[in-house]
Amino acid sequence: MLPKKNVSVITSGSELKAAPLTSPRQMEVKTAKSSVGELLQQIRKLRGLNTNHNSIQPLNSEAKAQDWKPQTIKLKKRRHLFEQEGRITSMHWSEDERSNHFVCATRNGKISIWDGLFGVKLCELSATDPFIMTCQFSPSGKYVAAGGFDSVCSIYGVPLLDYDKSVTQTPVPASRRGSGKRFARFSLQRKASSLFHPSGLRASIGGSIPVDFKDTGKEKWLELVEHNSYVSAVRYVDESKLITGSGDATSILWDLEKRSPINKFQGHKMDVMSISVSREKSCFVSGSSDARCMLWDYRIKGNCVMSFVGHESDVNAVEFFKDGMAFASASDDSTCRFMDTRTFRQMQKYSDDATSCGVTSLSFSHSGKHLFAGYDNHSCLVWDTVYGKVSQRLQGHKDRVSCLGVHSGGHALCTGSWDSTLSIWAV
Repeated sequence: MLPKKNVSVITSGSELKAAPLTSPRQMEVKTAKSSVGELLQQIRKLRGLNTNHNSIQPLNSEAKAQDWKPQTIKLKKRRHLFEQEGRITSMHWSEDERSNHFVCATRNGKISIWDGLFGVKLCELSATDPFIMTCQFSPSGKYVAAGGFDSVCSIYGVPLLDYDKSVTQTPVPASRRGSGKRFARFSLQRKASSLFHPSGLRASIGGSIPVDFKDTGKEKWLELVEHNSYVSAVRYVDESKLITGSGDATSILWDLEKRSPINKFQGHKMDVMSISVSREKSCFVSGSSDARCMLWDYRIKGNCVMSFVGHESDVNAVEFFKDGMAFASASDDSTCRFMDTRTFRQMQKYSDDATSCGVTSLSFSHSGKHLFAGYDNHSCLVWDTVYGKVSQRLQGHKDRVSCLGVHSGGHALCTGSWDSTLSIWAV
């Protein structure tokens, strides 16, 4: 019979304590965790810096140090176009630099395609949703995507539009010019109109231009249904993919061929109001009513890459800078801000003491030297991107400037307003 071994009986749970880990490997892990914690504290401290103060603006400081001269610009109104009814809520130029076409949406459920040079409404599409909030041309210009209060992103085929370039002698009454009729008379000088068309050749013709309508795509091509609230933003990634933003605080990347979502991006606490896509960087930025801007990589699922704070109210519009390394945001706090994605901070703040209303829309000039911003007080301000000073004030609308956009070739600026008018501005 084997002798019994001494067995110690533990009656208290407090005596069950593991021996401390003293191996070199565990010490390295502990040191690394401590270093990571210190770095996180430093990052939080840097993010909490008051970079919103006007005195802390790196772009302004660098411009003064390098003795850069402020950029000047003098835009004039070249066209004043009238929609028959409904407030204009959104507009977007064709991505083809050789084209003068742009699309606009109104609150009465109409989507119109205009020629910005001649001031002619080329066609009008009727949407099922009476309140359209956003619209955009596809990269090829063959389709128009739109979204609104029906929580659906609808895509329409664009009718083929042919110009009869022969000049007719039919006089056109002044009341019909630029009012969306099938004929429009124009008399721009060569210098002014060359800003709309690179060659300037089309400006040398005077007279009336008939537009031939071919109903090859007026029917709705498809509908994308997934959001639980209104669709406030639509932006194409390419001809087969687009991203939508919604009042349900989400954004969705869609596969148009399969008509189904690819990724769903969640992170905002309130409505997503605007989206801008950088195709070169494979990312997009979203602005929300939670006063934040979030940067996302649309190739992967998961949380946002960065979250930018600084605004004190709803972010109504965002747009990437030309190189995709920075973006601008517009807010109801009466300011626009220039954010850098590499340094994760605000580089410039655009605010005017004489303007105390919300900013509805914004867009960079083709060179990036100027930032155009539309305001609730019926005006559009032209900002010097580097110095953060007002270069020009564009007046003429009788209601809030709800949308604006710069021609793909940089030849003109278009502003849309709740007064049912569109203005084309050029040098």
